[in-house]
Amino acid sequence: MKLIFDYLKDYKNYINKLLSNTSDIEEMTKELDRITGGFKEGELSVLAARTSISKTSIALYIALQAAKLLNDHKHICFFSLKMSANQLNNQH
Repeated sequence: MKLIFDYLKDYKNYINKLLSNTSDIEEMTKELDRITGGFKEGELSVLAARTSISKTSIALYIALQAAKLLNDHKHICFFSLKMSANQLNNQH
């Protein structure tokens, strides 16, 4: 049985790996912002597209960037309807 601490440690390692190579994802999110006008406070945003085009990596990058901008009184919630916690940790 894997403890939540282990999942969090794995997730931290994954995020560090994601941050080390974000240039493609950063360009995709800039284009997404240009097209949509960016995210608005209070909105629920859904990222949907065909399989295997890095939706999860893009969504995690967006969530991480948003979390960096928020103060201690707000939170980011990330739902994946497709992947288990272990699968999310192994996204590349």
